[in-house]
Amino acid sequence: MLLAEVDRTAMSEFSARGKVVVVTGGANGIGAALCRRFASEGASKVVVVDLNVGVAESLAATLPEHVGVAVGADCGSELDLRRVIVQTEFEHGPIGVFVANAGIPSNGSFDVTDREWERIWRINTMQQLWVARHLFPRWIARGAQAPPLPLPLPLTPTPDP
Repeated sequence: MLLAEVDRTAMSEFSARGKVVVVTGGANGIGAALCRRFASEGASKVVVVDLNVGVAESLAATLPEHVGVAVGADCGSELDLRRVIVQTEFEHGPIGVFVANAGIPSNGSFDVTDREWERIWRINTMQQLWVARHLFPRWIARGAQAPPLPLPLPLTPTPDP
């Protein structure tokens, strides 16, 4: 079976219905499209996480039945991601789906400064680890298995067999 076929099968079995969903980088582009899709599938709450909280609020306000909520966060900060997880579960219930979608491009090549590469690394790579570090133990405590690494998209806990 081809990888594309596996991904299609997994996504066809996936449903956001009744789940609290978090999407980082959710205010624009693919993230915004994911937020709209999850809301249309019947998510109980869609948490639109973005560095630009104003744009996240605008998108959240367009989601049906007041399902959207905006949270400002820097996805290059472990503490911000931890806050998103803790705040979401406190205010809206257990997170059922987490899409670590935030990402930034490299604006250059070998000449990009070390500081910029560090920022790219933190947002594009470390975000995944930090979400796993702070969310997976919560899923496991609720009796689910954490998804295997590398992380699939979207992240959902799997029930114990």
